Amino acid sequence: MATGSSSPGVVTKERVQGLMEKRAVIEDEIKQLNDVLDSQSGVGMSGSLVDNEDYPRSDIDLYAVRTARHRIIVLQNDYKELMREIENGLHLLHAEDRAVALDEDKMDASDSPGQDTDTPAEGAVRPGARHELVPFARVEDICADSPAQNSGLQVDDLVLRYGSITAENFKNMQSVAAVTQHSVGKILNVTVKRGETKLHLDLTPQIWGGKGLLGCQIKPLDS
Repeated sequence: MATGSSSPGVVTKERVQGLMEKRAVIEDEIKQLNDVLDSQSGVGMSGSLVDNEDYPRSDIDLYAVRTARHRIIVLQNDYKELMREIENGLHLLHAEDRAVALDEDKMDASDSPGQDTDTPAEGAVRPGARHELVPFARVEDICADSPAQNSGLQVDDLVLRYGSITAENFKNMQSVAAVTQHSVGKILNVTVKRGETKLHLDLTPQIWGGKGLLGCQIKPLDS
Protein backbone atom coordinates (compact mmCIF):
# COMPACT_ATOMS: atom_id res chain seq x y z
CA MET A 1 0.00 0.00 0.00
CA ALA A 2 1.35 3.44 -0.89
CA THR A 3 1.50 5.41 2.34
CA GLY A 4 2.97 8.74 1.33
CA SER A 5 4.36 10.86 -1.43
CA SER A 6 7.62 11.85 0.31
CA SER A 7 10.89 10.40 -0.97
CA PRO A 8 11.81 7.04 0.59
CA GLY A 9 13.85 7.49 3.77
CA VAL A 10 12.80 11.11 4.26
CA VAL A 11 10.98 11.55 7.58
CA THR A 12 9.19 14.83 8.26
CA LYS A 13 6.49 15.86 10.70
CA GLU A 14 4.17 16.42 7.74
CA ARG A 15 4.77 12.89 6.46
CA VAL A 16 4.10 11.32 9.85
CA GLN A 17 0.97 13.45 10.25
CA GLY A 18 -0.18 12.26 6.83
CA LEU A 19 0.37 8.64 7.88
CA MET A 20 -1.68 9.25 11.03
CA GLU A 21 -4.49 10.67 8.93
CA LYS A 22 -4.43 7.57 6.71
CA ARG A 23 -4.50 5.43 9.83
CA ALA A 24 -7.68 7.21 10.94
CA VAL A 25 -9.26 6.54 7.53
CA ILE A 26 -8.45 2.83 7.78
CA GLU A 27 -9.78 2.65 11.35
CA ASP A 28 -13.01 4.29 10.24
CA GLU A 29 -13.46 1.88 7.31
CA ILE A 30 -12.77 -1.16 9.51
CA LYS A 31 -15.37 0.10 11.98
CA GLN A 32 -17.93 0.48 9.20
CA LEU A 33 -17.20 -3.04 7.93
CA ASN A 34 -17.54 -4.45 11.44
CA ASP A 35 -20.91 -2.71 11.66
CA VAL A 36 -21.90 -4.56 8.50
CA LEU A 37 -20.92 -7.88 10.07
CA ASP A 38 -22.77 -7.02 13.28
CA SER A 39 -25.89 -6.27 11.24
CA GLN A 40 -25.76 -9.80 9.81
CA SER A 41 -26.95 -11.57 12.97
CA GLY A 42 -23.65 -10.69 14.66
CA VAL A 43 -21.74 -13.15 12.46
CA GLY A 44 -18.49 -11.22 12.90
CA MET A 45 -15.20 -12.46 11.44
CA SER A 46 -15.50 -16.06 12.60
CA GLY A 47 -19.19 -16.92 12.78
CA SER A 48 -20.32 -19.88 10.70
CA LEU A 49 -21.83 -19.22 7.27
CA VAL A 50 -23.71 -22.52 7.21
CA ASP A 51 -26.58 -23.80 9.32
CA ASN A 52 -26.78 -26.98 11.38
CA GLU A 53 -27.37 -28.99 8.22
CA ASP A 54 -24.37 -27.47 6.44
CA TYR A 55 -26.54 -25.40 4.09
CA PRO A 56 -25.72 -21.73 3.47
CA ARG A 57 -27.42 -19.63 6.10
CA SER A 58 -30.57 -17.92 4.86
CA ASP A 59 -30.67 -15.30 7.63
CA ILE A 60 -27.61 -13.40 6.42
CA ASP A 61 -26.31 -11.83 3.21
CA LEU A 62 -23.46 -14.22 2.44
CA TYR A 63 -21.95 -12.00 -0.26
CA ALA A 64 -21.90 -8.96 2.03
CA VAL A 65 -20.32 -10.97 4.85
CA ARG A 66 -17.61 -12.50 2.67
CA THR A 67 -16.84 -9.15 1.06
CA ALA A 68 -16.61 -7.37 4.44
CA ARG A 69 -14.41 -10.09 5.93
CA HIS A 70 -12.01 -10.03 2.99
CA ARG A 71 -11.78 -6.26 3.04
CA ILE A 72 -11.12 -6.21 6.80
CA ILE A 73 -8.24 -8.67 6.39
CA VAL A 74 -6.70 -6.50 3.65
CA LEU A 75 -7.10 -3.34 5.75
CA GLN A 76 -5.64 -5.00 8.85
CA ASN A 77 -2.50 -5.89 6.88
CA ASP A 78 -2.28 -2.34 5.54
CA TYR A 79 -2.79 -1.05 9.09
CA LYS A 80 0.10 -3.10 10.48
CA GLU A 81 2.45 -1.78 7.79
CA LEU A 82 1.25 1.76 8.36
CA MET A 83 1.80 1.46 12.12
CA ARG A 84 5.37 0.31 11.53
CA GLU A 85 6.00 3.39 9.40
CA ILE A 86 4.44 5.68 12.01
CA GLU A 87 6.44 4.15 14.86
CA ASN A 88 9.71 4.41 12.91
CA GLY A 89 8.91 7.99 11.93
CA LEU A 90 8.05 9.01 15.48
CA HIS A 91 11.22 7.39 16.79
CA LEU A 92 13.36 9.39 14.36
CA LEU A 93 11.48 12.62 15.06
CA HIS A 94 11.82 12.15 18.81
CA ALA A 95 15.56 11.65 18.44
CA GLU A 96 15.70 14.86 16.42
CA ASP A 97 13.61 16.71 18.99
CA ARG A 98 15.92 15.59 21.76
CA ALA A 99 18.89 17.01 19.84
CA VAL A 100 16.97 20.26 19.35
CA ALA A 101 16.21 20.43 23.08
CA LEU A 102 19.91 20.05 23.87
CA ASP A 103 20.70 22.86 21.42
CA GLU A 104 18.09 25.06 23.15
CA ASP A 105 19.75 24.36 26.51
CA LYS A 106 23.06 25.55 25.09
CA MET A 107 21.41 28.66 23.68
CA ASP A 108 19.75 29.39 27.02
CA ALA A 109 23.11 29.09 28.74
CA SER A 110 24.74 31.43 26.25
CA ASP A 111 22.02 34.02 26.93
CA SER A 112 22.59 33.97 30.70
CA PRO A 113 23.47 37.23 32.57
CA GLY A 114 27.08 38.29 32.34
CA GLN A 115 27.44 37.62 28.63
CA ASP A 116 28.87 40.52 26.66
CA THR A 117 26.03 40.79 24.15
CA ASP A 118 24.11 43.66 22.67
CA THR A 119 20.50 44.04 23.77
CA PRO A 120 18.22 44.17 20.71
CA ALA A 121 15.65 46.92 20.40
CA GLU A 122 12.16 46.13 21.65
CA GLY A 123 10.35 43.93 19.14
CA ALA A 124 13.53 43.18 17.19
CA VAL A 125 14.55 39.61 16.39
CA ARG A 126 18.14 38.68 17.05
CA PRO A 127 19.78 37.27 13.88
CA GLY A 128 19.93 33.48 14.02
CA ALA A 129 17.56 33.25 17.00
CA ARG A 130 15.44 30.08 17.20
CA HIS A 131 11.67 30.40 17.00
CA GLU A 132 10.26 30.72 20.51
CA LEU A 133 8.11 27.81 21.66
CA VAL A 134 4.66 28.72 22.94
CA PRO A 135 2.35 26.61 25.15
CA PHE A 136 -0.45 24.59 23.61
CA ALA A 137 -1.56 22.40 26.53
CA ARG A 138 -1.60 22.19 30.31
CA VAL A 139 -0.83 19.28 32.65
CA GLU A 140 -3.58 18.38 35.14
CA ASP A 141 -4.38 15.76 37.80
CA ILE A 142 -1.08 13.90 38.18
CA CYS A 143 -1.36 10.55 40.02
CA ALA A 144 1.18 9.49 42.63
CA ASP A 145 3.90 7.07 41.46
CA SER A 146 2.80 7.50 37.85
CA PRO A 147 5.11 7.86 34.82
CA ALA A 148 4.14 11.53 34.71
CA GLN A 149 5.13 12.17 38.32
CA ASN A 150 8.33 10.15 37.97
CA SER A 151 9.35 12.26 34.98
CA GLY A 152 9.12 15.44 37.05
CA LEU A 153 5.92 16.79 35.51
CA GLN A 154 3.80 18.94 37.82
CA VAL A 155 0.21 20.14 37.75
CA ASP A 156 -0.17 23.41 35.78
CA ASP A 157 3.00 22.84 33.75
CA LEU A 158 2.45 24.39 30.32
CA VAL A 159 3.45 22.05 27.50
CA LEU A 160 5.73 23.65 24.89
CA ARG A 161 6.85 20.48 23.13
CA TYR A 162 5.55 16.92 23.38
CA GLY A 163 7.76 14.66 21.30
CA SER A 164 7.34 15.98 17.76
CA ILE A 165 4.32 18.13 18.66
CA THR A 166 4.54 21.90 19.17
CA ALA A 167 1.98 24.68 18.97
CA GLU A 168 2.83 25.04 15.28
CA ASN A 169 1.58 21.56 14.32
CA PHE A 170 -0.81 20.79 17.20
CA LYS A 171 -4.33 20.09 15.95
CA ASN A 172 -6.09 18.12 18.66
CA MET A 173 -5.46 15.78 21.58
CA GLN A 174 -5.63 12.76 19.27
CA SER A 175 -2.15 13.61 18.03
CA VAL A 176 -0.88 13.73 21.63
CA ALA A 177 -2.53 10.36 22.31
CA ALA A 178 -0.93 8.90 19.18
CA VAL A 179 2.55 10.05 20.18
CA THR A 180 1.97 8.63 23.67
CA GLN A 181 0.70 5.29 22.36
CA HIS A 182 3.63 4.82 20.00
CA SER A 183 6.22 5.85 22.58
CA VAL A 184 5.38 3.13 25.12
CA GLY A 185 8.58 2.03 26.83
CA LYS A 186 10.59 4.75 25.07
CA ILE A 187 11.87 8.08 26.36
CA LEU A 188 9.66 10.90 25.13
CA ASN A 189 11.17 14.38 25.26
CA VAL A 190 8.79 16.90 26.80
CA THR A 191 9.48 20.62 27.20
CA VAL A 192 7.33 22.56 29.67
CA LYS A 193 7.11 26.04 31.06
CA ARG A 194 6.82 26.24 34.85
CA GLY A 195 6.40 29.81 35.95
CA GLU A 196 9.14 31.61 34.07
CA THR A 197 11.35 28.52 33.79
CA LYS A 198 11.61 26.24 30.77
CA LEU A 199 12.31 22.59 31.63
CA HIS A 200 13.25 19.61 29.46
CA LEU A 201 11.90 16.35 30.91
CA ASP A 202 12.20 12.67 29.94
CA LEU A 203 8.77 11.03 30.04
CA THR A 204 8.39 7.28 29.45
CA PRO A 205 4.78 6.24 28.72
CA GLN A 206 4.16 2.76 30.08
CA ILE A 207 1.65 0.46 31.71
CA TRP A 208 1.71 1.01 35.46
CA GLY A 209 -0.57 0.40 38.45
CA GLY A 210 -3.02 3.16 37.53
CA LYS A 211 -5.07 4.41 34.61
CA GLY A 212 -3.60 5.20 31.21
CA LEU A 213 0.02 5.28 30.13
CA LEU A 214 0.97 8.57 31.82
CA GLY A 215 -1.09 8.90 34.99
CA CYS A 216 -2.01 12.49 34.26
CA GLN A 217 -4.35 14.56 32.14
CA ILE A 218 -3.11 16.86 29.42
CA LYS A 219 -5.68 19.32 28.15
CA PRO A 220 -5.46 21.93 25.38
CA LEU A 221 -5.24 25.51 26.55
CA ASP A 222 -8.37 26.50 24.63
CA SER A 223 -10.57 23.91 26.40
